[in-house]
Amino acid sequence: MTWAGITIENPGGAVTISAGNSLTLGANATDINMSAATVNLTLNNALILGDANVWNVATGRVLTLNGGVSGAFPITKSGGGTAILTGVNTYTGSTTLAANSGTFKIGGTGTLGSGTHAGAIEIGSGSI
Repeated sequence: MTWAGITIENPGGAVTISAGNSLTLGANATDINMSAATVNLTLNNALILGDANVWNVATGRVLTLNGGVSGAFPITKSGGGTAILTGVNTYTGSTTLAANSGTFKIGGTGTLGSGTHAGAIEIGSGSI
């Protein structure tokens, strides 16, 4: 599947996209937009970066990516919430934590950006 982006605002419960297919995201100003989310988002499928990705996670919300993240594009995490990568990640772009970007947790094996944790990792504020 290829989507320009995902916006989570006010669904009736937590949102989960199950495993089984890969999801390609890119070409949107904010690719995962949880800036107004009232629930958490869990992606159990593989995520392919089809372009530079911006993930905006609101304070108090959690974005969990249980499938691996791959692709040759960068990720920028913004918003005061938490993003958690638990899969085997092979993406080769840089990783940027914008100012006041909350928490970015890495639980999977593999790479974070190019090389084994050798991609550019920029931290504005928040924690990694």
